[in-house]
Amino acid sequence: MSSLLKVSRATVREALNQLAQVGLVVQVPYTGLRIAHLDAQALRDIAKTRVALDMLALTAVVEDTTGKRTRQVMAGWEELQRHRDENSPVLQHEAHLSFHRCIWEASENYLLLKLWPVTEAQITVALAEDQLARENQPRAFDVHEKLIQAILTGDLDRIHQALVEQTIDSAEELIAILGEGEE
Repeated sequence: MSSLLKVSRATVREALNQLAQVGLVVQVPYTGLRIAHLDAQALRDIAKTRVALDMLALTAVVEDTTGKRTRQVMAGWEELQRHRDENSPVLQHEAHLSFHRCIWEASENYLLLKLWPVTEAQITVALAEDQLARENQPRAFDVHEKLIQAILTGDLDRIHQALVEQTIDSAEELIAILGEGEE
């Protein structure tokens, strides 16, 4: 692989180790690496943790009396909307991640910004499984639109409800689609 990429074997090894550290690949003893798969419990854990972290970010956004942080989130929303009818799942995925990264960046929370790369990797795996399993991609935009509407109200309870629908409810639907149920 290193010759194909025109880099040293050490560079490839380090890149693969970094992918394993953030959870995109899994090291299997005596076999090598495989792309990560999230079981039902992992999907639930990611969803619940995301709601908590997104609420922390959005609380900071809503509490900003200057409106600067809300404008940042709206700019991210406008970018996501531009990709609504995109035929490329990769571009849709990138726009989706960019929107959520924008929320965390708008919060200006030091630790959230440090946690983003690992969180993004886990979201990437979950979204990849979601995109493969679902055919109703406009649904993803609909739940994001509900979140934006909730953010604009400034009502933290409504924001939390929208996040639960977008994240936890979506994870449960995906688990049902995948037929993983309780583990």
